[in-house]
Amino acid sequence: MRSSWCGFNLCQDREKLKGKERRKEIEKVKEKKVKKSRRKARRRRRGMRRRRRRRRRRRRRRRRRRRRRRRRRRKRRRSRRKRRRRRKKEAEGKEEKGEEQVEGKEEKGEEQVEERRIMMTTKRRRKGRNRNNKRKTHHISVMLISDDHRRLNDSHISYNYVQG
Repeated sequence: MRSSWCGFNLCQDREKLKGKERRKEIEKVKEKKVKKSRRKARRRRRGMRRRRRRRRRRRRRRRRRRRRRRRRRRKRRRSRRKRRRRRKKEAEGKEEKGEEQVEGKEEKGEEQVEERRIMMTTKRRRKGRNRNNKRKTHHISVMLISDDHRRLNDSHISYNYVQG
């Protein structure tokens, strides 16, 4: 049973209190212990402000990311739906025409190839270029001192060992 610096038995009371409540309890005990001089109070307020700002920023970032993801998903879904509808209409039109069905099939095949090409380019753009990939593909010959463990543990790089 270890008591922390603020005299609050964390180990004993951890089971009872979770997350926010536990933090509140600790804060209460800290406030009792600290003499309420203005300078310390000011410091504490400044810290709290910083924390709040950080939290707000994080929340904003998360919200933005979520919104972006949702928008992208919606766009993708809509475009897929449109494509499906278009294809259905085209297929119905071809069935009605009858004779021109064979020509239509060839066009459809070309469309699919085109769409695939577009998908591939967008995927690549989304991933972006990973600079580290270059490092993984090249084999580097390095003069190695036998006890240089840091380099030895880079398992993705193969070294040509040179007795130095």
